[in-house]
This record gives sequence, C-alpha cells and structure tokens, in this order.
Amino acid sequence: MCGIFTPTGRRFELASEEIERIKKDLVSIIQEEQKILFAYLHGSFGNLPFRDIDIGAYCEIGEGGAFDFEMEMGPRLEIAAGYPATLWISR
Repeated sequence: MCGIFTPTGRRFELASEEIERIKKDLVSIIQEEQKILFAYLHGSFGNLPFRDIDIGAYCEIGEGGAFDFEMEMGPRLEIAAGYPATLWISR
C-alpha cells in the first residue's frame, strides 16, 4: 500500500456526494488503462469512517509485471482520490 497521504490508523468521514465524486474520478483513471479488464471496490471505503480505498482488479498482465503495475497505479489513484488508495491485482 502506498499510503502517501495519511499516517497509519487515520480515518476519514465523507458526505455521500464526495464518495460518489471520488468513485467517478477513480473510474476515469481505471478506464484509461487498457490492461485493466474490470475493477471493483472492496474494504471500508464507502462505509464511514474509512482508512483507505482498496481496489481489486483483473488485468491482462504477465505474472512478472503485476507488482510493478500495482506500484504504478497506487499513486495515480491516490492523487485522483485525494486519499490513500491501493490497487490489488487478482489472479
């Protein structure tokens, strides 16, 4: 997990409108990536309070490239959301 925005344990509370805006921003970033076949939110995001945004994804990536892609996408998603975010590639 990249966690560039928050110290460990910090929790966030957002209005439902802000949660929906963040979801739309994340969808925009994810749709830009042709390697991502589908993605889904899991974890505490959307259930107040939340610590981070966990995104699972099924991708067309060779086994050796999964870690690098997760590390590339994490900061992009965090910047878009404004909150800690992690992409986890499912196999």
